[in-house]
Amino acid sequence: RRVHGIRKWLREVQQQLAAGYRVFRQDALHKKNGFQTKIFEHHYAPGGVAACWKRKNFIIDGGLHFATGYKPGTYYESVFKTVGCDNPALYADMDSFGKYHDEESNVCITIGKDLKKFVAEAKAKAPADASIIDEIYQGSQGLKGIYSTGKLWEKPPEIKTILDRLKVVWELKKHLKYMGGKFGLPVCEYTKSMKTPWLKKVIDYAFLPEIPVWFLFMLLSGLEDGHLGFVKNGSKSFCDAMEKQYKALGGEIQYKSTVTKILVKDSKAHGIKLADGKEHFADNVISTGDGYNTIYNLLEGKYTNNKIDEMYKTSATCRPYLFASYGVNQDFAKEPPLSTYFLKTPIKYDKFETKSILVRITNYSDIFAPKGKSVLQAEIESEFDYWDSLRKKDKKQYVQAKNQLSEEIIKRLEPYYPGFSKQIEMTDIATPSTTHRFTLNRKGSWGGFSMSPNNLKGEAPRILPGLKNFYMAGHWTHSTGMIPCLYSGKNAA
Repeated sequence: RRVHGIRKWLREVQQQLAAGYRVFRQDALHKKNGFQTKIFEHHYAPGGVAACWKRKNFIIDGGLHFATGYKPGTYYESVFKTVGCDNPALYADMDSFGKYHDEESNVCITIGKDLKKFVAEAKAKAPADASIIDEIYQGSQGLKGIYSTGKLWEKPPEIKTILDRLKVVWELKKHLKYMGGKFGLPVCEYTKSMKTPWLKKVIDYAFLPEIPVWFLFMLLSGLEDGHLGFVKNGSKSFCDAMEKQYKALGGEIQYKSTVTKILVKDSKAHGIKLADGKEHFADNVISTGDGYNTIYNLLEGKYTNNKIDEMYKTSATCRPYLFASYGVNQDFAKEPPLSTYFLKTPIKYDKFETKSILVRITNYSDIFAPKGKSVLQAEIESEFDYWDSLRKKDKKQYVQAKNQLSEEIIKRLEPYYPGFSKQIEMTDIATPSTTHRFTLNRKGSWGGFSMSPNNLKGEAPRILPGLKNFYMAGHWTHSTGMIPCLYSGKNAA
């Protein structure tokens, strides 16, 4: 999706590269590290999967659902400042992680900032699982302060010493009790002992069922301490701030420039070739696009090994979503921004079915819809091959299938938002094929490798065997998410 061509300033390169990692927090890496850089972007706007688009008088945010680590006083404050995203006006604090409604049991519960209130309500409604509810709360308290730690990301893995790794362990020592053992299991495994089906669903989908339990503890702790927030004016505002900072420092960006090949000479990356046939040369190349596309297409699979092949062959990726967005002549200001509905009867199409809908209402800012109106976005887990094959084979049938699924989603949501089906002024359906078309992200995924315990523990390749002057960054090299992606850029520099 995005490949950076880097040409060193020859008169300064020896001195500046030697000081590179030390000066990153003092100023932006391009000036201080002595690099001259140019970004080649597949899309016509910055952001990749963190995208916004306009339909009629409504703005759809198909990207960042929430941000972490942006608050003053956290370890990550400096990296937000470096990329120009430290302005508090960019964010709106989250009051709740979401409302959850289970149709089978007709139970509704909210995970709010007051975790004690959630614990009391959950125990009252699911007394058989009181002990595990208490354990989840204790885990969230045990990870208090984790947003003030950061040695995990301080150095690129390639240059970390044993001492560096020991420092990470030492920094996390008070949290380790809640990060190992059963707390290292995927949430969906940990909750198997629960006796209350609706509560298992809530805990599984509080974020993602495959994440390790300690990651859920960390998010709950961050919610309670005010470290989680919405990107107030949408993903575009976040990406625009980064673009502004980058350009102010002399960086160049060339949009609508799809890279088709990374040029290699004498086992050294020395430039890129675009879809229009033009070639651009550089001393170093950094790819922050899709990992599979980079390794097996742009580099033709020539620089790999068994470990890399096995990772890309067997490791699960973030499941793709279908986004059904509606501009509604209705004010949803009193609704929570995030709600999850567990369906009694699944939504089915082709060979796929889903039993939950995540509803996102961007009512934390007035820029998404005209006054008195709202954008309601329904997100369902989906799959890529069906939608991509249909779009390429029969556009008319593709549009038909989207419309039919949209009608089914509207029907399912009408009981929760009475009258909204009659007040829809705009409809936009983005399938996984849409995501792939605009981002080239593998199989229309919203991220990189899934956030499973194994993937979070593993280290995806950033330097490829047999290839010099090349580095990878982005969510295919670190854990998917805002903080890891920002640090992957720092590490590349």
